[in-house]
Amino acid sequence: MKSLYLPLLLCCGLAVADSARAADAFALADGGEKWKLDLGDDPAVKSPGMIYGGPVVHGGRLYVATCNLEGPLASKPTVVVCIGEK
Repeated sequence: MKSLYLPLLLCCGLAVADSARAADAFALADGGEKWKLDLGDDPAVKSPGMIYGGPVVHGGRLYVATCNLEGPLASKPTVVVCIGEK
């Protein structure tokens, strides 16, 4: 994990995002990882961007956005990813 942004406290856990394109969720009870989503490797997303802020929740869904600020990926598309079953 490169840089960890402000975590988001959820009713059943903690959601975090890092600058290495990963979003993670951890259980409050024991700190165990519930899931991890790499936005660059996930076949449905494949975003080359980095995450530059913490996740947000709206309508019961978790949102994470990527951005390409500089370097060889600066002209590549970025995404806003909605994570949730609702």
